[in-house]
Amino acid sequence: MATTGFPFDVPKIDWESKDLATEYKDFKDYINLLFEGPHCDGWTDAQKASAIVSWSGPKGRKAFSTFTWTNAADKKKPDNVLDKFEAYVEPKTNKWLARIHLQRTRQAEDQSVDEYLAECIRQANKCKLADQDATDERVLEQLIVGIRDAEIQQKLLSKGDKLKLTDALDIARGIEASGQHLTQLRGSNPSTTAAIHAVKNKNSVCQRCWT
Repeated sequence: MATTGFPFDVPKIDWESKDLATEYKDFKDYINLLFEGPHCDGWTDAQKASAIVSWSGPKGRKAFSTFTWTNAADKKKPDNVLDKFEAYVEPKTNKWLARIHLQRTRQAEDQSVDEYLAECIRQANKCKLADQDATDERVLEQLIVGIRDAEIQQKLLSKGDKLKLTDALDIARGIEASGQHLTQLRGSNPSTTAAIHAVKNKNSVCQRCWT
């Protein structure tokens, strides 16, 4: 983003992005955030619509010139302009590329279960699968494959064919929360860690004398 005479970073879109739908979504979300904030307070709909077209860059302005409108006044309404751009970029989504991207999606180290699931769902929705059931099943598959926590993964696999996405999410959240709680206990109470190690040492077998 670049600042050009505005008291905020000006939205921009990379029209060469391989994932144009997501690129546009980020562009749109940021614009809506700006319009709801104090910097654009007092702007008319016509000014907002004009700003969107300007921020879309040369390729965006060229695309805008091809849009058709039922009513001439519609092109001066920001929501209508954003919707037109959204319809313009959506057909450019490649379902095969989206499916490859989903297949490669893995939970990042700093991602919660919910954040990882949201990423999988967002990507699966671009894959143009048969129906919602097929989408949910594909998301579930990726959740199992890409989750970082081996305990969660094993628990989900143990449920077999009857496992549903909602149930998997409940299980993953529960194990994640338990792990976070234990980490907090260890961090806030050094005696907890000492006690855990004491139990482990008590139950361990000496490798020299096997006692």
